[in-house]
Amino acid sequence: MPFAINGRWRSSLTDLEWTNRVETVYNFGVDEFHTYFVAAIGAWVHNCYERLKPKLGNMGKEEFERLTARWDAATSGSLEESLLYHAGKHGGDDLAKFLRQAENFNKRGATSVRRYDGRILYKKGDGQFLIERDGKIVSYGKNTNE
Repeated sequence: MPFAINGRWRSSLTDLEWTNRVETVYNFGVDEFHTYFVAAIGAWVHNCYERLKPKLGNMGKEEFERLTARWDAATSGSLEESLLYHAGKHGGDDLAKFLRQAENFNKRGATSVRRYDGRILYKKGDGQFLIERDGKIVSYGKNTNE
């Protein structure tokens, strides 16, 4: 993906120089890194839409980015790994449906348990559950054995 630095278009980055300047950057991706931290705004950026697109059906990039902004990679190596693992384990192969269901989980009426590591488990009577840590979703699903 081409990008501009100081008005010059580039197609790859071969050298970095750290400065104290602030630059406005749009549509920025980091090749080979699918999750990276933007310290100035305290945000994790997840760069996995294109690779997950075949599993997302008609979900567009904007919706994907909005929904995954609430997710954390947790103990997985990346957000992509976490989403694929949890969707496969708890939601089947429809990743878009899984993300939308997690987003629509209503904590009202759910029981909550704070775990020793700071995670909060929300459970509903129908088997649905949502696990959050520091306000970020780390897992969602539905237990079928309840």
